[in-house]
Amino acid sequence: STPSTIKSGPAISLIDLSFNRSGIGATIISEREDVLWNFDTKIGFQRYELEISDLKVGFLNLEVDSKRIFNCPDYGNDNETIMQVVHDPDDCNYAHSVICFYYNGVETTFDNWKETLGSKRCKKLRKTIKDELHKAMVRTLGVN
Repeated sequence: STPSTIKSGPAISLIDLSFNRSGIGATIISEREDVLWNFDTKIGFQRYELEISDLKVGFLNLEVDSKRIFNCPDYGNDNETIMQVVHDPDDCNYAHSVICFYYNGVETTFDNWKETLGSKRCKKLRKTIKDELHKAMVRTLGVN
């Protein structure tokens, strides 16, 4: 089945954001549907029944080192957030990658969410980052 086209902003988690790299040009390292497969040592392969969204990493305007810096000028200089794309291969999925966020030098995790990027003062910053991620997904799907 063909995935639905995104017409409005999807819920995007800035803590657990992962994707599969497809490769460059003719060098394919992952097919689109590969993101739906997981391997569990006890039960083997399992396939998730979820929609797939495409994310064109090139549209994220990353620097050479796969990073992009976001700031919210309303709060001075102590609110820098770095978004970094990191290749994070799994045993069963070489193409697995993650997008990590570092708020003032601290990686954002489930445990520190409310003290870092999840704090109330970062609401505007979170929206800016999510809007950029959404634009990269929508552009990939050809939606204006």
